[in-house]
Amino acid sequence: MASSGYYSVCCLNECEEILGRIEQKVKAPDALPRELANLVSMLSSSTVQANRSLPVALLRRLEEIADVHDGRVPLHSRLFTQWMHNAYPHECPYPHKAGTTSPKTPDAWLMERDQDATASLNEMKELVAKSKSSLPNKHAQCGKWLDVEELYVPWTHPKMHEMQTRDAHAWVATTTVTLLGALASATLMLLHTYKSLFSSVSNKHKLVVT
Repeated sequence: MASSGYYSVCCLNECEEILGRIEQKVKAPDALPRELANLVSMLSSSTVQANRSLPVALLRRLEEIADVHDGRVPLHSRLFTQWMHNAYPHECPYPHKAGTTSPKTPDAWLMERDQDATASLNEMKELVAKSKSSLPNKHAQCGKWLDVEELYVPWTHPKMHEMQTRDAHAWVATTTVTLLGALASATLMLLHTYKSLFSSVSNKHKLVVT
């Protein structure tokens, strides 16, 4: 669809559009498992109908992801992306662990392999026949599940964020009180010095008058 010296796009990623709809509904970087399950069950795609019942195994996986993050599911994480791959196997690609793959452009692949990238009709039929065994089964497992988490964007649990905000406010309040105390002490010292100087000048003036 588009290409340059830096990238090559062969097709659109429909999973990004589905994730965008989830983000619009959730309006947060994370959500509760039941919230995501209800939302995904109502979202359709080019191959998945809306208002479906998610398999029990898929719901259990979502709870397991939440257990890793103290009850919340970060939307931009590897485990949730892997869960989306099982929920939408034809739209959401499998998220490989970082550093385990080395993507190549079609031109680089052809130069490295030095072979034809096309397939005959018989070869395609053979591939389709072999792929039937890897299609999602009744347990909603599409491919190997890997319990390895990776956060694609910085994420903090809401409770931790509240604690950090509360600590920051407490630090500001303590610092403010300390500064006010120091300012009051300095003011008292200046007043005391002023009174001492004023008293000294007054005494000298009395002596001169006498």
